[in-house]
Amino acid sequence: MPYRCSVGGTRSAARWPTLALAVGIVVASTGCDDGSGTSTDTSEVAASGAFIAVIDWEVSEYEPMVNDDGDVELPVVYVAPAGGGTIDVGIQAAVVEATVETAIVRFADEAGEALDTDIEGEPVKDDGVLLIVGDMPDSSRTIELGVVRYRSIDDDSTLTIEITASADGAEVVSALKN
Repeated sequence: MPYRCSVGGTRSAARWPTLALAVGIVVASTGCDDGSGTSTDTSEVAASGAFIAVIDWEVSEYEPMVNDDGDVELPVVYVAPAGGGTIDVGIQAAVVEATVETAIVRFADEAGEALDTDIEGEPVKDDGVLLIVGDMPDSSRTIELGVVRYRSIDDDSTLTIEITASADGAEVVSALKN
């Protein structure tokens, strides 16, 4: 059992204002979504491609976890929209299908749904990471997307991620901490 799963504690709300501010920055710094989530031009980054690129990038940032049997465990990645609400079900399905070999992807309508608030430090459930994604810009060859990466109260960062269309869909070309 991971250490943070065995540690009890009281709920700490001290950093919620900081997380809320970071989410506000993400929302304010991103463009508007046209609502379609798809693009007929494969040389553009559509919403599903952007989510897939960000998840693939996130997974590549850390060493794989190996269980006691020597098997690689897929990382758990929660995705929530910064402004709350539901990410289109078609986009969710495309993302899960494209990442099934690299991560266990779970979507949440609210960021708080992904947190284990009964444990000190309010880590992400299932030893995962929460990606709070700003508004999706219109499809384009290159887009910038605001993302908050959250693991616990003491481990979060606000990023501006640049994603470019590629032969395989889309790829993260830079991720800058704000």
